[in-house]
Amino acid sequence: MILNSLVDYYEILLERNEIEKEGWVKAEVGYAITIDEMGKVKGIVSLMQNTTDKKREKPVQRVVPVQNGRSGKNPPPYFMCDNAKYLLGAWQQSGKPDEDKKNRNQAYNYHRAAADYHCKILQNSNCALAKSVCMFFDSWDFEKNKELLNVDWEKILKQGNLIFRSYETGQDLLNDIQIQDIWNKYSKTTVDQTVGRCLVTGVLAPITKLHPVIRGIKGTQPKLVSFNKSAFKSYGKEQGENAPISEYAANAYGEALNYLLSKKTHYRIMGDTAVVFWAATKENETGYMHFMEEFLGNTEKTEEEKLLYTVNAISKGINCDYNSFELKPDTKFYILGMAPNNGRISICLFYNSTFMDLIVNVKQHYDRLSIQSPAFEQKKYPSVYDILNAMTRKRTGNRENSQSTKGIEKALLNAILFNKRYPSVLYTNILNRIYAEISQSKFALNRNRAAMIKAYLMQNYSDKKEVVSTMQLNEETEYVPYLLGRLFAVLEDVQHISIDRETLREHYFNAASRTPALVFPRLMRLANNYMKVLKRDKEGLRVVKEKEMNALMDKIHTDIPRQLSVEDQGIFMLGYYHQVQKRYEKTNKENA
Repeated sequence: MILNSLVDYYEILLERNEIEKEGWVKAEVGYAITIDEMGKVKGIVSLMQNTTDKKREKPVQRVVPVQNGRSGKNPPPYFMCDNAKYLLGAWQQSGKPDEDKKNRNQAYNYHRAAADYHCKILQNSNCALAKSVCMFFDSWDFEKNKELLNVDWEKILKQGNLIFRSYETGQDLLNDIQIQDIWNKYSKTTVDQTVGRCLVTGVLAPITKLHPVIRGIKGTQPKLVSFNKSAFKSYGKEQGENAPISEYAANAYGEALNYLLSKKTHYRIMGDTAVVFWAATKENETGYMHFMEEFLGNTEKTEEEKLLYTVNAISKGINCDYNSFELKPDTKFYILGMAPNNGRISICLFYNSTFMDLIVNVKQHYDRLSIQSPAFEQKKYPSVYDILNAMTRKRTGNRENSQSTKGIEKALLNAILFNKRYPSVLYTNILNRIYAEISQSKFALNRNRAAMIKAYLMQNYSDKKEVVSTMQLNEETEYVPYLLGRLFAVLEDVQHISIDRETLREHYFNAASRTPALVFPRLMRLANNYMKVLKRDKEGLRVVKEKEMNALMDKIHTDIPRQLSVEDQGIFMLGYYHQVQKRYEKTNKENA
């Protein structure tokens, strides 16, 4: 299903002229070998470009013959674009005789393999440039000529790909039409290739042995499909024959995936996971990509308004514009999550359905997150990144430093995209962060954390839904953990207005939300002392607060629990959060 979707997308990209045709790819090239008509090397020209950071240079992008990756004892050469070992037989001395001998022999063997490969393809051509390449491989000797060129071989060996350039015309040989025709004909030959029925396209075609390397994923040349150990093989089949996929399909899915990973609008790196997304439409898909950027990342209030308008329209099946691009509910939409795994790529999530189905699930996620926000909050809902950052220290916001959060990104996305249960580790991490920070900051239980606690309890504990589903303070419920959270907020306010301190939260919040029966009797005794101060100085406030406390105590018809479960600790926090927001709401109205 994944490979089929990528092949279909490749064909859409071809139709939109956004990708190279079969047999060609875009690759980074650092240098050009300039040769004359007789194949003599005239120099090696740098193609490196300056970046915004002037201390660094980057290779240029060139359209080159397809490079399917290398493996095994005798990795194959590439046509007209390869590294210095293959095209020049270059190697670097280390000062260690045994190591130098090994490197020299390896470079010599690679160069001879490249020479045989190029001459096999070009020797029968009447093209003058093709003949010059053959003459180059016949005459070039690295040991004799390396000093004459006066270049930094260490830098060239590190850089990667080189191409050929004509000395007479200054033209890259790969831009020559005759050279291109030679490669196009050769790349379609089926000599010494197994023909079978492709698992992706369903047609009889040459089966690829080596699958393409996927660029943009952490790891050493990871592949989506590979058979690099005997344990992955069966019935004596070698490499790609274990899962017959045609060369066309392998090239197509590789090109499509590398295209997605090369476009910042089409992917996000979340922890160790690369998440790519695309719309299967022949029209411009920019609007869909903008939507995903806003949904996953941090947005300003104005952008969130557009996001929410789109969610409401698409969920009702209505076409709408997003940043001047039309979005259609019935467009097929895909999201693929990938992580490195020892030279291969493991699939973490795969979403394939209509854009409307995705938006319906996103809307349900937003509905669960809906909660009263402080006046200073600029956004109505926390984004995916906001939720993930809720698990980390506020002062750093760096999720990569926290081992406990790794892997949660994909679990959270799976829950949202497929409307499944939220990962429990996300919930417990948020609770732990609140417990760790509440004694230092009253903002430890902030809007983002409270919203995710509410969403988690609604989705994962349907029996608690009635208690936590309200956006604002639930004044009807008599659920004890929620009432205790509210009562703690009232007691904290009593302390603040009586002696202008907020030490209850610092000293007692963690214990009150876990073992309330041990803590609340002491809190009530402290409250009586604060009431005496209020009676002396602020009698009116004392009456108001006493009524609030008595109203909450009257709703508790059972003994205060000795211990609260993990989910009830979250409900306690929601009660506390709602009561605090009610207090701020009243203060804001009075100030207005």
